[in-house]
Amino acid sequence: MAAKVTRPSDVIYAATQAIICLRELGKLAEARRWLTLGLSAIRGASDEEKAGIYNAQGYMALEEKTPRVRDALIALMRAERHQHRFAASLAAVGRRRDAWVFLGRIHNNIGWAHQVGGQHAAAVAAYRESLRFKRGAGDLPGVAFTTANLARAHHLADDRKSAVRWRARARRLCRNAGMPGQEAYILFEMAEVAAKAGRKRMAARQLSEAEALIAGMEHRQLQRRISQLQSQISHA
Repeated sequence: MAAKVTRPSDVIYAATQAIICLRELGKLAEARRWLTLGLSAIRGASDEEKAGIYNAQGYMALEEKTPRVRDALIALMRAERHQHRFAASLAAVGRRRDAWVFLGRIHNNIGWAHQVGGQHAAAVAAYRESLRFKRGAGDLPGVAFTTANLARAHHLADDRKSAVRWRARARRLCRNAGMPGQEAYILFEMAEVAAKAGRKRMAARQLSEAEALIAGMEHRQLQRRISQLQSQISHA
């Protein structure tokens, strides 16, 4: 690893690198190294920096082969506390909303942790809180992303009516925000629901739409899942 984390000002960089290694590169071991480096320099770090590294710590706990939900929630609650303090410090200069985008992301991750832990009502509440901050900050891509998560949480809670409504809203938001990959994932989830209900034609149509949205794009995992479901439908 080229960089070293030796000062509090490096903590945000380490947190960012940890998330990139996890989410975009799939390199868990390297992400762990960045997280360890960031945490080693946390003494004297600002609330903003602490929020960043604790959010990365919670995110990583959920990305483990066996997700550590309790550890994730502890880290994410710490991140939330420090980000709220950062927001309060900005309020004095009329810039509180500058901290809301990241607060929205933290609450989205809290919702994800509850969802992984099977606490779907808590997940719905956290996602709604995430939307409140993201809307207030004008984070339209973030709103689209969390709306899709909210639809998923309603579905897992067996609230199918709400799930359908939120999925339709999520698709519209993804389209408006220019997020074809996320819209394709929503369509895939809709196809899964349709296939389980025996509506094979609808599922096949939704999978074709999803496939068209990500054509020529790097979405290998989603493409593989689409192909698997298409195969299951054709052989059912």
